[in-house]
Amino acid sequence: MLGVITAAGLVLPGSALCGSAVRRLPGLTAPSTAAPAVGFSVLLAPAATAIRLPGRAATATVVLVLAIAGSAAYLWMRRSGPRRERSSSVQPVAALATALSR
Repeated sequence: MLGVITAAGLVLPGSALCGSAVRRLPGLTAPSTAAPAVGFSVLLAPAATAIRLPGRAATATVVLVLAIAGSAAYLWMRRSGPRRERSSSVQPVAALATALSR
């Protein structure tokens, strides 16, 4: 019973994460209610293959964790919002352009 609860706790939020990452690939940024279903199908394919490999459930779990971690890393790298790197490099250029325009 504990294994089923743990698997559901891994797959359900992981599906939402993977689905959001898949939607971000082509540049879609608006949230969608279809993201968890898309993520579930993305997680199902490698898990169905990994369950037949040596180690069975442990291998499938590792594959799922890696897929979810990869999706989370992708979303973290592509997060929207102001970034300090851009603003800090823009400020000297803007000051130089202002000084040269006078």
